[in-house]
Amino acid sequence: MIDRMGSKVIVHIGAPKTGTTYIQDRLHQNAATLAAHGVVLPTIADTPPTLFHFRAALDLVGAKWGGPGAAVEGAWDHLVERVHAAEGTVIISHEVLASAGPAAIARAKRTLTASGAELHVVYGARDMWRQVSAGWQEEIKQGKTWSFEEYCSRLREGQGFFALPFDLPRVIDGWAKDLRPEHVHVVTVAQERRGDELWERACAGLQIDPSWAPDASAHANPSLGAAETTVLRALNERLGRDSHPGQYDDLVRQLIAEQALAERDRIPIIASQETYDWAADVCEEWIAYLARRRRIDVIGEVGDLRPAPRPTDAPDADAVDTQAQLAAAVDALAATVREAEQRGPRMSVRAVARRMIRRLLRR
Repeated sequence: MIDRMGSKVIVHIGAPKTGTTYIQDRLHQNAATLAAHGVVLPTIADTPPTLFHFRAALDLVGAKWGGPGAAVEGAWDHLVERVHAAEGTVIISHEVLASAGPAAIARAKRTLTASGAELHVVYGARDMWRQVSAGWQEEIKQGKTWSFEEYCSRLREGQGFFALPFDLPRVIDGWAKDLRPEHVHVVTVAQERRGDELWERACAGLQIDPSWAPDASAHANPSLGAAETTVLRALNERLGRDSHPGQYDDLVRQLIAEQALAERDRIPIIASQETYDWAADVCEEWIAYLARRRRIDVIGEVGDLRPAPRPTDAPDADAVDTQAQLAAAVDALAATVREAEQRGPRMSVRAVARRMIRRLLRR
């Protein structure tokens, strides 16, 4: 029997880089079968739930976005309207929500439970050591120009976009306030991918049966290596941008970063011993925190939050071999030329190629 009036609202708040893209896409792909079991992903016509929730999350936290459909004012209230109109269990999911401050969290709780719904929060946790390299390449994909060491230093000092959403105790303390501890679910990400384990853990937090979403997602958030990220960083510097306004999201992040460069054999991004030691200490603090908050629902192994040993022969991500960078740059250039060809005669393939070559030669 389906509960009425959105009797339960489950908010999946991230964290970034914990499989959120896969989880969101799988929920979207199986929206019809989930609905048959009384689980609703609120959205509007012609808008995927992932984009609808993204815009609402940006509006809630007061963040700006320069990509397609950039206007987000009023998006949170629109989402809340859809939540209140739903029947059964409602799932909201976006990792931007992990960056919400106290005022935004209070607003989210107040508006989502206005009709008396029971609120649950789900947070994915991955060891800080893996999060460091994942966060740097994501920042570069979004237009930033920091070196890896600069990024690591900023993160250790609690600066930058990812400093808050990666901070497990701070996020949980913020969202868990005034909630019953058992309504707060922390899903740990295993050190190694094992079948559908991540999805099954996520389902436990989202309180759905995995069989309700049988279609797996082919979508992933591609990773870059040290050479590819260095090339992308140099391109950002040449373009003179520290964000992704206009066509950057389409051309650079999606075309170059997530298609042309993501499929290459890559040199791993590995932080310094100093950053590794800091990350390991942070993870032990997280484990101790969860032990103190023992009534919180931890799904998975707490030991997954301890980082694997650091490789002793780790290369310097800020001093990548120039031949590796050149190979990555040529792949990026080839992808740009092919895209220009496909877009038709309004774009000059020769002009695009000439500009890209000049940028490479000036480096």
